[in-house]
Amino acid sequence: DLTRAQGDALSRALGPDIPVAIGMRNWHPFIKDALAELASRGATRVIGIPLAPQFSTLSVTKYFDAATLGLPIGMTLVPVPSFHAHPRLVDAFAERVREAKPAPDETVVFTAHSLPARVIDAGDPYAAEVAATAKAVAAQAGIAHYLIGYQSAGRTPEPWIGPEICELVTSE
Repeated sequence: DLTRAQGDALSRALGPDIPVAIGMRNWHPFIKDALAELASRGATRVIGIPLAPQFSTLSVTKYFDAATLGLPIGMTLVPVPSFHAHPRLVDAFAERVREAKPAPDETVVFTAHSLPARVIDAGDPYAAEVAATAKAVAAQAGIAHYLIGYQSAGRTPEPWIGPEICELVTSE
């Protein structure tokens, strides 16, 4: 529902002359179907914007690979691989942090999905982009103390990036 709402909002912002479609890799509507819909509406050039602002080969690349495989003949894809430091993203996140009204002595914890450490070690920029987003949001929101924690590590024996959010959050 949130993804559809975002697509609807983008469509309203762009106007009726620019078709907008949403597509997902693992659920309906699928990327291939969204591309076919755009082709039926006359689109020959598609700008692909993943809803993940930080780039990772384990997520964003897979979406663009699926889009490339599903492109109708005569259609080109222009991928937007990352927007982790876009001023409007930073503004939106900072606004949400300010709405929470953290006290000056409180530590804000930013979270992101974890990835296998081997992916980061191989040069994936995801963790650096997460850190850059957190730093920009903290600065914009006037947060003096913040940490970054990761959640949703896979159930594999290999190491995942951390620290895990559970290690950072304690109840008193």
